[in-house]
Amino acid sequence: MASPITIYCFPGQGSDHRIFESLTVPSGYEIKVIEYGTPKKGMTMRDFALQLSEEIDTTQPFVLVGVSLGGMICAELNEIISPKKTIIISSAKN
Repeated sequence: MASPITIYCFPGQGSDHRIFESLTVPSGYEIKVIEYGTPKKGMTMRDFALQLSEEIDTTQPFVLVGVSLGGMICAELNEIISPKKTIIISSAKN
């Protein structure tokens, strides 16, 4: 049996994993919420995304989902790693 495709979810500033609690996905997918703190002073969005990319298993197919600030992080990650798909909710892609 093939490994499930992981959907990495990034909440917005001021929210956490609970924003994704009612999210349901079809069989063959699993959800992993990435919790992140405050970036270090002087860190760019790209630097922060690079740091967070270490939590993503890029050896298997994956999807990124981001809400608000999480969407902006996903847009940066999309330039760094190769997700099958990136979904941005209530955010800006640049």
